[in-house]
Amino acid sequence: MASERNELIWGEVVARAWRDEAYKEQLLANPKQVLIEAGASIPEDLEIRIVSNTEGVRYLVLPPAPTTRTGQPLSEEALDLVAGGSSEATSTNTTQTAEAETTEVEATETTTTVAAEAEVTIVVVLI
Repeated sequence: MASERNELIWGEVVARAWRDEAYKEQLLANPKQVLIEAGASIPEDLEIRIVSNTEGVRYLVLPPAPTTRTGQPLSEEALDLVAGGSSEATSTNTTQTAEAETTEVEATETTTTVAAEAEVTIVVVLI
């Protein structure tokens, strides 16, 4: 799948950026071009921003709330199911599963995190 291929490519890009400061600067300045040149599949209309954590700054990504295929917000029960459920999820699992199937939840991966032995983390934010 393209997603799996992009994840492998991203890992290679991150490793190269850790070794090559000039490449890292190119990646931060023009991430879409660098990723495409590395072989990633990126839609034309998608903007990509890359931020780099430092010792004193950590970036957290707030992904968009999941919606149904029609763009409607999910019910509280469906959100519980998407988020891993609650203590009530076990007793109402059948109902929640049926609702999740009928709403056809689309999850979009918005970040990829790669950690190294030095505990350095780089996060890609797709906006």
